[in-house]
Amino acid sequence: MKEKNKVVRIGISSDKRFKNSHGGEACVPCVVSGRYLLFDDTVSKDGYVYCNVMTTNSSEGDNKKLCELVLKVEDVMTALQNMKRE
Repeated sequence: MKEKNKVVRIGISSDKRFKNSHGGEACVPCVVSGRYLLFDDTVSKDGYVYCNVMTTNSSEGDNKKLCELVLKVEDVMTALQNMKRE
């Protein structure tokens, strides 16, 4: 009797799959839409980071840049730290 090839699937969440295909750890996806933030991998010497607001275009299968934000890293960190958890 021949032994069939056994395929072992490694579980990966859809969120992780999305991040892997859209910029890795620099990608912050929205949980209710096809939009996501895509951060640049460097911070300027003045403390600014560039962030693209992107959307997936399901009809054409490509991504579209909606706008670019230039944010102070300190402001982003402060906003995240001051959020109340439910």
